[in-house]
Amino acid sequence: MTDLGPYLPRLRRYARALTGDRARADDLVQDTLERALRKWALWRLGSRLDSWLLAIMHNVFVNQVRSAHARQASVSLEDVDFETAAADSADDAVQRRDIAAALDKLSGSCSARHWN
Repeated sequence: MTDLGPYLPRLRRYARALTGDRARADDLVQDTLERALRKWALWRLGSRLDSWLLAIMHNVFVNQVRSAHARQASVSLEDVDFETAAADSADDAVQRRDIAAALDKLSGSCSARHWN
């Protein structure tokens, strides 16, 4: 195994550029090194270790961003106000019916000859 110490400054700079925050950058470096150590057998002897580490960091960062985005996109049932949702007015019901009818007309007016 190789000493990873000389690669830390470059990893920290790249992590800081990705995250914009010193604490998050340090966490990203740690996550990167953990993954690199777990996947050490995948590194090809003779290839550039710094490039491999930076690629791992990029992938870890992308995964973290996706995960954070997915958590924000989901809504907990505790956060839903069922009383407000159930209290639709008659106007809301009419609007939904009108929209559904318009969509039905739209889909019915699109015959196969328009798409061939």
